[in-house]
Amino acid sequence: MGSGANRSYFQGAKLNAYRLIAVCAFSLILYACAPSLKLPELEREDIEKEAELQRNLALDLRFEEQKKLLNVGHKILQTGAPLCRDVSNSVGLFVWNAHFYDFKPYRSDIARLYNLDRDIYVFHAVAGSPAEGAGIKAGARIVSVNGHQMEPGPKASEQFAKALNDPLNNETAQITYVQDDKVYETELPFDPVCDYRLIYEHENMEVNAYAAQTKAGKPRIIVTRGMMQFTNESELAGIMAHELAHHLLDHLDKGAMNIYAGRAVGAVLDWTEALIFLEKPDNDMRDYLGDKARRIYSQSFEAEADYLGLYIYFNAGYQIQDYASFWRRMASEISISYIDHAVTHPAGPERTLLIGKVEEEIKRAVAKGNKKPIWPNLASKVWSRAQLRYMHEGSHGNP
Repeated sequence: MGSGANRSYFQGAKLNAYRLIAVCAFSLILYACAPSLKLPELEREDIEKEAELQRNLALDLRFEEQKKLLNVGHKILQTGAPLCRDVSNSVGLFVWNAHFYDFKPYRSDIARLYNLDRDIYVFHAVAGSPAEGAGIKAGARIVSVNGHQMEPGPKASEQFAKALNDPLNNETAQITYVQDDKVYETELPFDPVCDYRLIYEHENMEVNAYAAQTKAGKPRIIVTRGMMQFTNESELAGIMAHELAHHLLDHLDKGAMNIYAGRAVGAVLDWTEALIFLEKPDNDMRDYLGDKARRIYSQSFEAEADYLGLYIYFNAGYQIQDYASFWRRMASEISISYIDHAVTHPAGPERTLLIGKVEEEIKRAVAKGNKKPIWPNLASKVWSRAQLRYMHEGSHGNP
């Protein structure tokens, strides 16, 4: 073995020795800093039982919160039905089974905990609804609706909704169900409601709610768990009436058109610059003007949604001062900066003052002898989204 090979061999051995010393020293340090108390040993079976208990508690809480959302949301959608383009028949029943779309993470736990299988069962009978009045309770198994037998499987809930809105039955629903091992047949009157889906984001702890729509344009009202836990029933109703008003006033479509217009103008400027300098467009102006266009009317849209939403809120039986109190609490508990500045929403003071103005407007209408439902001034006696006119004193909420 040559001298060069010897040097290489000894250098490698030296490096390995240093590594061994470093590992030993690190192990000694960790040992010195290790926990020193002897804890009781836990059995794997006990851990699994406790984990199951905690999952069950979490599911119970999640579904109780969802029922609260459905109770409040159904009342708001029913109150706003005269304004909605798409209206559906409702008896206040929400159904599910073991194939319910939201079960994937805990499907087996939920099916076991709530005794679900492929048949269709009542998840919730909304407070004050025809179904609740008839005594239908959670857990009842639906047998037939308007003469349509409910077939078990993953599409059972869709089948229920389709049978409920059978055009041959537009005034009442004939429902056969099994409850407490007895078969019942009942005829329930319909409540017309806005055909908008209520979505509960149970994993989202942000205090938020918003109007959205599917790719097919189906309106949705989405409420986070953070908002559910932050609000009481009256406050939640005000938030949902506000989001419904966004849909009724076509704010989502208008906002999208504004963004498209801003991006189109920006794209023209980007391509003009690219042609002048013989380079690839960077899309900077497209993105910049698109964002500016998104924001340009956002505060006014929010003020309009507050305005119309307050009429819906009042007609649903709530006190407008509760909604004003909510926004004061929102400003003080969530973010003090909300009081002084808002980019896409009216600032706190403007918002609460506008709420007070709308309350005065409604009180004047009541003083004149008007009965519920009371609506804003209209160009026609016929309510529709196309004919809706919202007017009140001042600048209509522009901050």
